[in-house]
Amino acid sequence: MQLKRRIRLQRNKGIGYFIAAGTLLLFYTKLLPIHLNTQTLTSSESCPACYSQNLCSNFKSDEFELVGWDRFSLAKLLNERNVFQAVWKPRSQAVVLKKLGTDRELINLDNRLCNYFHSEPCDSKKAVESLENLVLQHKSNLQGLGNGELSSITLNVDKLKILPLFEDVDVLQCVSDQNLVDFIVHNSLHHRSLPHIHNLLTVLLVNQEPVISMIFPQSRGWPFPDYYGGCGRLAVFQYIGQPLDSYYNYSWVLRAYFALQLLKLAQLFSKNKYGLALYPTDWSANNFAVDWSTKQLYLVDMENIILVNQTRVIHMKAPGWDIQHAADRFGCEDCFSFHTQDLCTHAYTDHNYHGVCGGLLSKKPYSPGLPGGLLHSTPTQVLTRYPELLGLIEECALSSKPGGREQTAKLLIEILQSELQDVNIQELDN
Repeated sequence: MQLKRRIRLQRNKGIGYFIAAGTLLLFYTKLLPIHLNTQTLTSSESCPACYSQNLCSNFKSDEFELVGWDRFSLAKLLNERNVFQAVWKPRSQAVVLKKLGTDRELINLDNRLCNYFHSEPCDSKKAVESLENLVLQHKSNLQGLGNGELSSITLNVDKLKILPLFEDVDVLQCVSDQNLVDFIVHNSLHHRSLPHIHNLLTVLLVNQEPVISMIFPQSRGWPFPDYYGGCGRLAVFQYIGQPLDSYYNYSWVLRAYFALQLLKLAQLFSKNKYGLALYPTDWSANNFAVDWSTKQLYLVDMENIILVNQTRVIHMKAPGWDIQHAADRFGCEDCFSFHTQDLCTHAYTDHNYHGVCGGLLSKKPYSPGLPGGLLHSTPTQVLTRYPELLGLIEECALSSKPGGREQTAKLLIEILQSELQDVNIQELDN
């Protein structure tokens, strides 16, 4: 009797598994796909309080197709960040579609606009037009005429700074001069996505990622994904590849190449020919991605970047401007912290070296995706050649000496370059 009962239980369990699997398969194959030629994702009816309209005809022609689970309606319920993997079919190109905020954040955007301009019932389209009229400024100079990119309009920096709507926009935190605003507006308006001023304002209020990609394009050597534009409240970005932390168990040599790129990225962001410092404030490993075809690393989450006009800081010569600021890890021993005002008022700071070394390379990194750090399990032969390597990483992460992190980072770059000089990176498979 016990044997028969056991057989019966096993048979019932097998039938249950079969029914569950069949139900799951039916559920997967019969779910209603999200059709991009509808306005389900694009929300094009929100314009002019939207990001762009240059790709609306492409969406209507069904050129974009969601892939994987993202193509099913149920996935939309689970995808709070509203980031979708897709393919641009005529180009056979993988892209990322972003609504640039959660559904709640986008509702809050409309409410904030309407509340500020007392629009009842709420009409964010009229509200963003009122905002445009409030901050728009006509220019008297002919910036851009030499290369055929005349900019006749910009945004008034004084009005931007006093409007509570923009008080939490990272890229504007340290903006105090009209020249930097002109730079942002000029490069955005002449981007191939051809945004209007109201598009630029909407993006700044939601998520600055398109702005960063537009003003610091990949074509000029910046490590950001390309922004192609969009339709309504759906932005289209280049798909780079898998996040950095997914390479945690790959060969040390390949991880050393990524570490070298990160240190050079810190250098570029800290000092460049434009006199503009870029200070990312979130150094999590999953904010970086790797293009496997080239092994190049990119910062793909551009939402949290503070921009500083170093040229103006030097020109203004406020007290302490020429003292190289050292990130002091204020407020926590095992997390990344910073003072926005320190970034705004110093011509140079080791903020980015702190982010790379403390957040990604240290044996106790701030980033949770890299236990032991990106350069964990360093081969014995490497440590024999460079016994100071691990100590330099920790010195770069923990140093509080002005200029100390930058000098240590230079030594780390020299060591990694020397170690990698005879390696054909493109031949590395893992």
